[in-house]
Amino acid sequence: MAEAIGRQLGKTVLDVRSAGSTPEGAVNANALHYLDQRGYQTGNLRSQSWDEFADFNPDLVITLCDQAAGESCPLWMGKTEKRHWGMNDPSKIEGSENEIAAAFAAAIEELEARISGLIDAVTAAEQSPG
Repeated sequence: MAEAIGRQLGKTVLDVRSAGSTPEGAVNANALHYLDQRGYQTGNLRSQSWDEFADFNPDLVITLCDQAAGESCPLWMGKTEKRHWGMNDPSKIEGSENEIAAAFAAAIEELEARISGLIDAVTAAEQSPG
């Protein structure tokens, strides 16, 4: 979800990639559904391992799930700045259709707010002299 939101909101400001240590092989169907509902492009999303990005040198790595905070990032990320945005995983919610929809809506809104803040910070830093 963060990749779709970051790509659309960040357009020319961010180069967003999403991967994990243990990809599930497919993007969660509910994530695709609720992103589509909110107007996000999901056609190119796929479940992928961070091993696919061995040649990518990011400026910043952000982990999202609460379980990811303690994971060690691959060595190739070296001294890349790392941040953790602890979030509940809406795909783990069990309940009614309304409860699941509310969990995905809350996650999308939180990602929109955090990614918008990141875009604002990047834009301000780019415009700052020196």
